[in-house]
Amino acid sequence: MMYTDCHLNRLILAFAIIHSIAFTQERWHESNLKGMDQLKIEIIVDGLENAISPLWVESYVVAKLDQYKIWIKEDQPYPLLRVFIVGRPLEEVPGFYYTVEVSVFNYILLMDNYIENFNADEMTKDFSLAKVYEHQSIGYSIDRELKKHLESALFDHMDLFLDQWFQDNPRRRF
Repeated sequence: MMYTDCHLNRLILAFAIIHSIAFTQERWHESNLKGMDQLKIEIIVDGLENAISPLWVESYVVAKLDQYKIWIKEDQPYPLLRVFIVGRPLEEVPGFYYTVEVSVFNYILLMDNYIENFNADEMTKDFSLAKVYEHQSIGYSIDRELKKHLESALFDHMDLFLDQWFQDNPRRRF
């Protein structure tokens, strides 16, 4: 009987830890994308150029953003939407290890700098650059299915990014 209670307590504790970590991931970038409707994009494909074309990735990302009226502005440096796809072949087994990441960089103002300049007559110029959104996945695929897995990961990442963007910009839905 004692073993069952201990086992049950461990199971509940493990569930609580996993549950709290999952919600922390969601809250990390909550409202960081508010008001962003003009982005510069940067596409980086490294080591997987034979499986997926950087031009195809760029055209997909631009078309997906355009579909939701998020405009691309090449003449501004930030906010920057970076799509990073990198992979390397494995020597031990046939196939590729890959990482797909979608992230947004923007200027931020640290709380200490804001408080120091709160009563000043001029605006602070102590902005920093930070990652305000990120979603990353790591995978493995055999050669013949690599393109399908990379495209699927990219589609999922863009859908998650747009879902977060809509949560932070609810009035832009119509």
